Amino acid sequence: MFYLIIVAQIVLTLLYVAYLIYQYSMVQVSLVVKVMVYLSWLLSFSIVIILPYDIHSSLSNDFGMGVFWRAIYYTIFVLTWLLLPVAQEY
Repeated sequence: MFYLIIVAQIVLTLLYVAYLIYQYSMVQVSLVVKVMVYLSWLLSFSIVIILPYDIHSSLSNDFGMGVFWRAIYYTIFVLTWLLLPVAQEY
């Protein structure tokens, strides 16, 4: 049951971010830019999903989420400070 909830949250997040990209992007925007924005929004929204599981795992003395948090942080950092501003110029 626990994994079913996680999968449902991930699927809903994927669909919601896709809906937001579809709703708020202009037709003239290239697919590459839409994919980069999709990834950055998806990673940002995934923080909301992952935070309760991280709190639960740290309360049960399982500290395995550090690598995952660093991967999300640096991926969002590279997307928002390097790739998206360059893609904005095209």
